[in-house]
Amino acid sequence: MRVILLQDIKGLGKKFDVKEVKSGYARNFLLPKNLAKIATEKSIKEIERQKTIVRKRIENLKEAREAIAEKLKEKEFHFYVEVGEHQEVFGSITKDDVKRAIKDFITFLPPDLEKEILKKIKIDSNRTLKTLGEHLVEVNLGEGLEFQIKAILNQKALNNG
Repeated sequence: MRVILLQDIKGLGKKFDVKEVKSGYARNFLLPKNLAKIATEKSIKEIERQKTIVRKRIENLKEAREAIAEKLKEKEFHFYVEVGEHQEVFGSITKDDVKRAIKDFITFLPPDLEKEILKKIKIDSNRTLKTLGEHLVEVNLGEGLEFQIKAILNQKALNNG
């Protein structure tokens, strides 16, 4: 029986592959668990259309990641922290703070691409930023796209009023 795989199945094939399997395996396992559907001319055409959509989406994501990387490489992110009399920093800047700053910066993307890329962003910093000045922070956007951004800690202005 010919089936179209609806997801990757170890030892059988990848999502959207058309495979010949024993009818019992298809009826008793693949079809009831929605791992595959019967391959008809109509369903094969639909899968080809879906493959095209997925390929285009992957291409759009790649282009968006590359555009973000180019813009972020040149960007400095400024963070403001309270500082004591002896220049001791109160608080720190964490990976989440850096990721939030990147999220606020990439609002030029369509919302669906922005959300997808944000899920993939990894900030490779083993430490929180606790000293004033410039820090280089590793950013990984996935698919081997890694670079550094500048995170600059500045003293928060005091409100004397």
